[in-house]
Amino acid sequence: AKQDLIRYLDCMGTTKQHVASELRQEAQQLVQAKSWSTSLVVCAEVAEWQDFPTFDRWVSNSLQDLEELVGLVVFHPRFARWPSLPAEMVEGSRVMAFYQECD
Repeated sequence: AKQDLIRYLDCMGTTKQHVASELRQEAQQLVQAKSWSTSLVVCAEVAEWQDFPTFDRWVSNSLQDLEELVGLVVFHPRFARWPSLPAEMVEGSRVMAFYQECD
């Protein structure tokens, strides 16, 4: 197995500013990596992000610069933008997945 392809980080920051700083630092490390890699950064300590809409607004308004550097995919345990699958989605349906092209 190749080393350092996936990094797991627990961001202990309790403010949006601290988390943003850590995310930007990690993005820079990914850009400088010698091979393709992935980082999973868990940011569970920002109290106001317990509410999904608040978290979603912050991501949408505060991390645009990271989209220029890395493929950013965010997760939240209370994600509620698409609350259910479309009715036509059944077992065996084709599902398209996200991918990032590099120039």
